Amino acid sequence: MSWSPDGAYLAVGHAPTFCLTIIDTTDWSVVPGTPAVSSTGYDCAWSPDGAYLAVAHAGSPYLTVIDTTDWSVVPGTPAVSSTGLTVAWLPDINRPTRHGILYDHDGNPLSLPVQLLRRPAWARSQVVTPDPVSGAFTVRGFAPGDYHLLIPDTRPGATDDRLLRITLDETTGALAPLEVYMPYAGALTTINGNATKAIDGSAADDVIVRAWGSHGHVIDVVPAPSGDWSAEVPPGTYDITYRSAGCQPVCHGPYTIAAPEEEG
Repeated sequence: MSWSPDGAYLAVGHAPTFCLTIIDTTDWSVVPGTPAVSSTGYDCAWSPDGAYLAVAHAGSPYLTVIDTTDWSVVPGTPAVSSTGLTVAWLPDINRPTRHGILYDHDGNPLSLPVQLLRRPAWARSQVVTPDPVSGAFTVRGFAPGDYHLLIPDTRPGATDDRLLRITLDETTGALAPLEVYMPYAGALTTINGNATKAIDGSAADDVIVRAWGSHGHVIDVVPAPSGDWSAEVPPGTYDITYRSAGCQPVCHGPYTIAAPEEEG
């Protein structure tokens, strides 16, 4: 018998049928869809992050690992040679770590589930939820190596998830926190203008829109022959640069663009 790390579930190994029962402690109901193990369940253990449940049992393959996101059996788990009597996970203290902070587009702390996936197999190693106040999180791998951080963006209006490649080893836990910024989620708004050359009135070659505070690149635009241009951008404050071959760049700003519901 074993409690999940957050106390949300109780796993019980038993005989004679199904041999594994998982109970939802919010209402003490049996979790539907729990896979059966082949014979008497002797021991079970949750991974430190609660992402997996390992069950030692009688009957081949004698060890079953369950993905707790959907209660499916993890494929590829090696069989042991005879009845599994006990099972345990590597303690967090012995695992390579990496600290991070998750921010939204505007630099505010954000709390979205962060998935740690082992490369190149894309096998999920952990799911953590950043602190809702600070956005801080820590991921732990089962072994040193290359990993992906996948952050599905479930916020209303979001269209892009975030995927990063990281390395975990005995030194990465001491590094400064990795700062992860999610793409903007929400309705875009229009920024526009007219970019022409003073010498002959023809259109500039291109227009660069950058975030005012960080000067981070947002979008490039090629004006129409008249010089008119427009772009869809998140609400915010921007600077604009006009560029033409043989001419000095011309910078303008700051320009603050309100969200559509704030306009008018």
